[in-house]
Amino acid sequence: MLWTAPEKSKQQKRGQSTKGGFLVPSSSTIGYKFIFHNQLNMQTGISTETSGRWPIPNQQNFDIVGNENTLVERFVTQYEAKLRTAASGRYNCHGLTFGSRRTCIDDATSIVRILVDDGYKLVDIASVMPGDVVLYYDPDGTVSHSGIVALIPDGPLKFPQVVSKWGVAGAEYLHWVHKSPYGVDYKFYRVDHSGESIILSKIILGQ
Repeated sequence: MLWTAPEKSKQQKRGQSTKGGFLVPSSSTIGYKFIFHNQLNMQTGISTETSGRWPIPNQQNFDIVGNENTLVERFVTQYEAKLRTAASGRYNCHGLTFGSRRTCIDDATSIVRILVDDGYKLVDIASVMPGDVVLYYDPDGTVSHSGIVALIPDGPLKFPQVVSKWGVAGAEYLHWVHKSPYGVDYKFYRVDHSGESIILSKIILGQ
């Protein structure tokens, strides 16, 4: 089924943001704002599901609107990040982490379901390894961002370096886990089928 976003307002067409989800330049103190995915033109999703055969809602082929490429230099400097790929609208951060860079997974409830069905367990920062997943959280506990651990440096601090995608139609960056636009409230996870998976409230899952 093809889904078409409603006509963009003049404000949205100029690349100005009103809410959240898509990185665009602004005059705010942090230098950028977000635009929700439903303000963009997107097409049908692809067939993808959890290990428990639960269909994962997703959308593919976002238009790149605004000036994503102009953010690269600012982000590289501000967050000591390294550009990994150019801006793309094909996938978002969760699509990178859980969808093999094939689509956009935009619902925080879906991320919780993926964690449960696929057998992810919490990992202490001292035990983090390349390939583990990192989730960033908003103050209300909602998952706001995700990435994949790429490097564990030597030394006592052991802040991992992470690959993640900044913005729905932004670029991929290699960055320190504590240096990104998404704050410092994060947790690490690893698929582990040797025992029980993470226990989460049925209320959260809507069951």
